[in-house]
Amino acid sequence: MTKGTRVSSSILSLIAGVEYEVMPAEHGLPEQIDILSVTIEVKGKNGRKRKVELIHTLEESEILQLEDEINEDNKDNQ
Repeated sequence: MTKGTRVSSSILSLIAGVEYEVMPAEHGLPEQIDILSVTIEVKGKNGRKRKVELIHTLEESEILQLEDEINEDNKDNQ
């Protein structure tokens, strides 16, 4: 970081693509959600869009929260 550079933190709301699979209920366990990928689309300086993988930047608690939200959405849509 150069002298005079300031750093700030913010919370952003972004639309993310979440790829997951549903693992069937078996051996007494309920149906499980397994998140495979979490991506956002960003536009570079030249205007070209690309997907950026975020799953490795998420905390385990954030992944569990996503799995719970997907599970609830699936229940609501049945």
